[in-house]
Amino acid sequence: MRERTPSHLLTTYADRLAAAGELRGRGALREAAEALSSVAGDLSDSPLPDTAPVHRLRFAAWRDLAEAMLMLGAYDEAESILRTAGEYVAQMLGPDCVEVAVAANDLGVVHKTVGQPAEARRMYAEAHRILAGRDPESYEMATLLHNLAGLAHSEGRSAEGERDAREAVRLRTALLGAGHIDVAADLANLGALLEAQGKLDEAEACFDRALATFETVYGRRHREVAFNLGCLAAIAERRGLHARAEDLYLEALAIQRSVVGDDHPETMGTLNNLAYLYLVSDRHAKAREAYRTVVALLEPKVTADHPVLRSARGHLAELTHLGRP
Repeated sequence: MRERTPSHLLTTYADRLAAAGELRGRGALREAAEALSSVAGDLSDSPLPDTAPVHRLRFAAWRDLAEAMLMLGAYDEAESILRTAGEYVAQMLGPDCVEVAVAANDLGVVHKTVGQPAEARRMYAEAHRILAGRDPESYEMATLLHNLAGLAHSEGRSAEGERDAREAVRLRTALLGAGHIDVAADLANLGALLEAQGKLDEAEACFDRALATFETVYGRRHREVAFNLGCLAAIAERRGLHARAEDLYLEALAIQRSVVGDDHPETMGTLNNLAYLYLVSDRHAKAREAYRTVVALLEPKVTADHPVLRSARGHLAELTHLGRP
């Protein structure tokens, strides 16, 4: 039998990573996580040469696995994998390499997701320090700006976040083209910040453009489609179109429950928004039931100051204090 060379092995591992990525893109998160775990384990055990391409491939496998775990709501596992990956590339490629910045950026996303904004800001600042000193027009910088904008939105700093979101759209459009899914994600991010400032027409246009791209690439049942449906629901709600808003929230919830699970923070964020719609339209029993579900499912998974959990607890306490059925 012909012995496989290191270069053939690298190609094989890269192909396995790409196949796992396709599973993740289709929303088959558990299957993707299993495949990525297998690739990452094999790469760690394989006696490959001490070269930069090998180190970068190992990092890519760990990073993809961490992202899959994050999507599945396995936050501790995601954080542990990213810290291992960051320490590895810092040792093998240098403390200021792009991969260290990418790991810090991804850790910022984990901390933001579980309601630790101060730690998220620290990770994003470290990523920015490295990337600004290398190539401020890079894809990695655009990704960081996207995440900084998302953190600003979660903290109510929408005007500040809008600046970063617009720059992310500009950078990734120039790098990837207007129809790329990453540009669609940037448009959705920008739309959320515009909606928070009451710029509803421009926000709706952003969500419509993003939704068209995601549906073309992924089909209707995908977490990015669900996110944009939820955002369009929020706009309909602000315009007083409660029946349309409810339909959109319910469709987004159905997609999220089937793709990321009942207790994922994204699912709970949508349910929390639907609960508020019930609250403002005087359907208090439905609102109470939804808020109780959010609290019960989120409490074991996120910190006490997570914004969605805080919101649900606050409105539930308000309903209880007012004695509304």
